[in-house]
Amino acid sequence: MIFAQLPAATSTEIGAWLVSAAAVLYIVKLGKDTFVRKPPMEAEFTSQTEFRKHKEACGPKMDRIEKEFLPRHEFVEFKREIRAELIGINGQIRCTTEVIGEKLDVMKTDLMAAGERRASAMHERINDVAEMVNRVDERTKTP
Repeated sequence: MIFAQLPAATSTEIGAWLVSAAAVLYIVKLGKDTFVRKPPMEAEFTSQTEFRKHKEACGPKMDRIEKEFLPRHEFVEFKREIRAELIGINGQIRCTTEVIGEKLDVMKTDLMAAGERRASAMHERINDVAEMVNRVDERTKTP
């Protein structure tokens, strides 16, 4: 009954209301995205205590499986192979870090040299401008 007394809205008024409502909803969404706290990514990971509990619970099972499925000499050989692979990977990582360190040193020296060149060029320009200003001062001096 109350709505019947209101004048009929034109299409431009309805469009203005829709645009306003969309703007308000967008601002609410931005506020929610900005101020609502997101759970940290670490919450998805297993904590150290959970890992230790799981390891303690699985320890006897793993020992039994090793005894049942791998004879002792095969298990020792398997451990040696894994250890050798890990030593090889460790050597590769060390070589890679040394190469990266050397490249970083080269890049650092290049950057330092470029900075020195830019600084000297700026000083030369400043000296040139100072000389030009002195010449202008000499020309404009009144006797």
